[in-house]
Amino acid sequence: MAQMMGVGAPYQKILFKGIFDFDELYRTLHDWFNFRGYTMHETKYKLKSKDTGKEKEIKWEAWRKVTDFIKAWFKVHIQVWNIEPIEVVKNGEKKILTKARLYIQVNGFVEVDYDDRFEGSKLKQALKDFLVSFIIKGKIDSMWGDKVQFMQYKVLDLIKQSLDMQIKGNEHFDVW
Repeated sequence: MAQMMGVGAPYQKILFKGIFDFDELYRTLHDWFNFRGYTMHETKYKLKSKDTGKEKEIKWEAWRKVTDFIKAWFKVHIQVWNIEPIEVVKNGEKKILTKARLYIQVNGFVEVDYDDRFEGSKLKQALKDFLVSFIIKGKIDSMWGDKVQFMQYKVLDLIKQSLDMQIKGNEHFDVW
């Protein structure tokens, strides 16, 4: 059975309350993963109406093969509360933006033995455990895990730029 290993930071999250373009945020995140060769699945899309306003919950899973033994995974959870559409005039154009509370959580993982090559016997399982625990443990931690962690930071920076939460730029830009 494949084994999921977390990267350095267990998860990263963003909390935001204000006015933003939800459609642009959604499209930007989706395009970012697709451009980098990730296969995306939207595992959940739920829209509810409540007394306080509409509520959306979206869950994505994105993965990409790194080697024939390793896959990089991202799990993105987006929760939006108190959704109110607001019409804004920006540069002479009318645009409908969203006023809401937003929670985004990004988890990064490294999956080992994703095609179950080491399944079928106790010997194969013991060989996989030895390989993962001793032989390639350093590469998993320092190379593939680090790359997933810094890509996690890049996703967060992309979200922050889309929400106008920070200045343009990134301290992790030149890493990976």
